[in-house]
Amino acid sequence: MGKCGTTSRTPRLRSLCASCSVPSWPKLSDGLPPAWLGGKPDDAGRMRSYYYFVASLPALAPGGQAPMSMERFRALCAEHLDPRGMKAVDSLMDPDMPPASPFVAEWRNRETQVRNAVARARAARAKKDASRFLREARGIDVRIEREVEEAMGRQNPMDREIAIDSLRWKLAEELAGFNPFSLDAILSYAVRLKLVLRRTGWKADDGAAALEKIIARSVETSGLVEKIGQTE
Repeated sequence: MGKCGTTSRTPRLRSLCASCSVPSWPKLSDGLPPAWLGGKPDDAGRMRSYYYFVASLPALAPGGQAPMSMERFRALCAEHLDPRGMKAVDSLMDPDMPPASPFVAEWRNRETQVRNAVARARAARAKKDASRFLREARGIDVRIEREVEEAMGRQNPMDREIAIDSLRWKLAEELAGFNPFSLDAILSYAVRLKLVLRRTGWKADDGAAALEKIIARSVETSGLVEKIGQTE
């Protein structure tokens, strides 16, 4: 607690108190529009935000403990989001649903780019043509290609998958945008929560084998994986 009596909690949502330079929570008196508190858009047409909901979400860290399940997260979303927001959350969680927001559409495109980069890297190691293993995506992100190639060069399968998930984490953070209380920020949180849960589920004893299966599914062909296994 600082001199002004404020208490800091979530680093991402803090601001500095002008009187004592202590992290503190923004207040309505600081000029935040009502929409930032989860209400209706204001007269200026600002995008709806979910201040209280986002502020209540536990912090996430790569490799940390998952604070909740995806089912619990969805239940919390149902308490705070409007129908449009819930449709976006559901389409993010269900790949069979059409994307219900620009975030979901762009996340799917970037995830496809990551998977395509993994397929190309594994095909190159097996000296096979990767074209039949690729899925349609809008463009090619050179950074994704470079980071996946670097990750796939690691010897330990777990290290490879952790590096690729770190790339996914960064992509999700970028898609959150500049408003930390927006629907996009909530969708970004959902992606990162899923990544934390996935790593939590890896067991030390069979982690390497499980991760090889995960990578194999991204290529979607047993023949390519078998060939790689013979060359390693």
